[in-house]
Amino acid sequence: MCWGNNTYGQLGNNSFADSAVPVNVIGLSSGVIAVSAGCNHTCALTSAGTVMCWGFNYDGELGNNSTTDSSVPVDVVGLSSGVVAVSAGVDHTCAVTSAGAVLCWGDDYDGELGVLPAPNTQNILVPVSMSRLASDVIAISAGGSYTCAITSAGALQCWGSSPYGPDTTFPVEVQGLSSGVIAVSAGDEHACAVTSASAVLCWGYNGYGELGNNSTTTTPISGPVDVQGLSSGVIAVSAGDAPGGGGAQTCSLTSAGAVMCWGDNTYGQLGNNSFTDSAVPVGVTGL
Repeated sequence: MCWGNNTYGQLGNNSFADSAVPVNVIGLSSGVIAVSAGCNHTCALTSAGTVMCWGFNYDGELGNNSTTDSSVPVDVVGLSSGVVAVSAGVDHTCAVTSAGAVLCWGDDYDGELGVLPAPNTQNILVPVSMSRLASDVIAISAGGSYTCAITSAGALQCWGSSPYGPDTTFPVEVQGLSSGVIAVSAGDEHACAVTSASAVLCWGYNGYGELGNNSTTTTPISGPVDVQGLSSGVIAVSAGDAPGGGGAQTCSLTSAGAVMCWGDNTYGQLGNNSFTDSAVPVGVTGL
């Protein structure tokens, strides 16, 4: 079920009307095991290992060999089975197969698909394989103009237009994260990872304190920094951004089941009963 803005049909209910309450996604009343909401499109993974996407499709991010928006789920070409993870970014989408291979589709101008030299002005309308990550990948996160993946050895590799590291169309190892990474979340202009020690590290833009290291700076941080007070006990993280230079915030889930957030709080997105930004994690009220 989805809710919120529906300008491009990203709620999947065969309409373009916004909804302030959850609505059923057409054709997905059962069998869904994961969902990923991008900027203006959404994708789901079924128990059969298939991927379906809906919403904005200007750059081919729905993967159905077209650039026509869809207000209902459409099958991603070639992904009728064997997929174990999917991630919808701003204008591109990536998936991981049971063999550990990475496939991506959509906008590739900054090399975020990892298959062609940037700039590539021709969008990719169906999934294409990354030759350098044909196996051994266990998790993936599609961000703004870049993508990050975790290997079975716990190494974190990213490619595309940084968040504020070197731009590259081929995977490069994130500084200091050659092992021990268990989760990653790529936002528009910052990214965060969780290590096997249950610590959180973030890097990229920090103008709103979204890196959580008790500082704010418009000078990007190109290597991971420790999130204050979260050196242990974290099991998941999510980096949220407002594409186009708006505010950004990050949230984490602890092993005790608590939620903590930091960064921009213009709209109360930190959940701590205030509208004040925070450069360090704060507890979400009632969670």
